Amino acid sequence: MKKYFITMMMLAIAYNAFADKLSIAPFTISVGETKQIAIQMTMTEKEYRAVQFDLYLPEGVTIAKKKNGKEDWSLNDDRIDGHSISGSLKEGGYYTIAIVSLSEDVFYEEEGDLMYIKVVASDQLATGETQGYLKNVNLAVSSTESTLPDDEPFICTGSLSTTITTLGYASFSWPKALDFSNSGLTAFIVTSCDGNTLHLESVTKVPANTGLILKGSENTYPLETTDGTTDDVSSNLLSSNTDDVYTVASDDIYVLSNLDGGQPGFYKADNGIHVAKYKSYLQYSVSGARRHFSIEEQTTGITPVFYDASDTLYDLQGRRVSKPTQGVYIRNGKKIVIK
Repeated sequence: MKKYFITMMMLAIAYNAFADKLSIAPFTISVGETKQIAIQMTMTEKEYRAVQFDLYLPEGVTIAKKKNGKEDWSLNDDRIDGHSISGSLKEGGYYTIAIVSLSEDVFYEEEGDLMYIKVVASDQLATGETQGYLKNVNLAVSSTESTLPDDEPFICTGSLSTTITTLGYASFSWPKALDFSNSGLTAFIVTSCDGNTLHLESVTKVPANTGLILKGSENTYPLETTDGTTDDVSSNLLSSNTDDVYTVASDDIYVLSNLDGGQPGFYKADNGIHVAKYKSYLQYSVSGARRHFSIEEQTTGITPVFYDASDTLYDLQGRRVSKPTQGVYIRNGKKIVIK
């Protein structure tokens, strides 16, 4: 009976009420945050007693659930009395919501909040300003109805951030493409391994699900998603963990940590160790029981250093050099540059 009543009331179109409006005020939300937003209603008629509309939330934003599994929404009791709210998630990813009264109760006041909805942002949230929409808005007056002529867009500003600790580095991965141009961070992929040294290459715009090492001072940094062209990371040796907590179950997994002397590097992880979601790790098989890899922030593995006279150096042909000049040499199996 209730469904039949709603259908009949919403299909009886009488006129367009151009001054009447449903809207949502601009709001900001960050990944993982739950926030309450209000559906606001402005009306010229005082006899409205039902409304139905389609709610299109921005990508990555959904209606939160209560403990009983139902959508977390409620009516504004100061404007509505004797009404009920119903709705459902449609196949196209939008919600159809109806507020109706089976009696003669009408909405109070000409403007103000009509209902409240708690929304939550997932890791699919886009950063910056995106739009959502209220579409197919129908306002019922007794047995007739007015249909609002235009979609009502609203602005959602999404935000994402990550934290660097005293280590100065963090492993990271994200299920959307990222742009580090204005982040204040340096992002790296691991491109090769030379002995016990991993060689890092800096990247700026990375595809979704890219394993990364981030470098910065101890702080929290804003991140930006992107829909644009991204860097080529096909040579990356890091694995991305964006699905769930990853439990180590093999002998070739290395995770970012402090090496001896407090230097950051990749330590071998014991079986059963958990790699947190949104982190990266290195899966690399080596002969012997190698426990760790150090890192160098150069694609070639050449690190600028100052020469110490006690060092034993060799040229690129393998000959020992007693009085080196400026150039590239081998020290302890690694390439260095003497300036």
